[in-house]
Amino acid sequence: MLTTTTKTDPILLPRIILSPPESNHPFTLKRRQFLIRVCYAMTVNKSQGQTLSNIVLYLSKLVFSHGHLYMALSRVTTTKGLKILNMRRNGDGSRTIANIVYNKAYNGLPQSIGLTSDADETAEDQRLHRRKTELV
Repeated sequence: MLTTTTKTDPILLPRIILSPPESNHPFTLKRRQFLIRVCYAMTVNKSQGQTLSNIVLYLSKLVFSHGHLYMALSRVTTTKGLKILNMRRNGDGSRTIANIVYNKAYNGLPQSIGLTSDADETAEDQRLHRRKTELV
């Protein structure tokens, strides 16, 4: 509601009256409250080092820095707990997110790590650097 084009329009928040079904008191206790739910939000930077069971990743703009998309996606424990809200559509109607990677950050790193060959790792590096995550 705060970030939409209708953020200045008034909205109706109905109030409901709650009362316990059974009471040992000679009076009826009624409570009037709004139907709203507490929620929490944090930036991608604040989520670093956290492990969360449920995440809604709101991407109204492009991910702007090296590793931000990876950091945001890797905070959640399972894919069932991950929801991505991407407001940007491509020309064909699909939704993709560019994974921003600065190749200069990898300068000086060894070309071969573990049991993979140099050719396999180079192909894998190229795939990772060019990959766009397709959203469903």
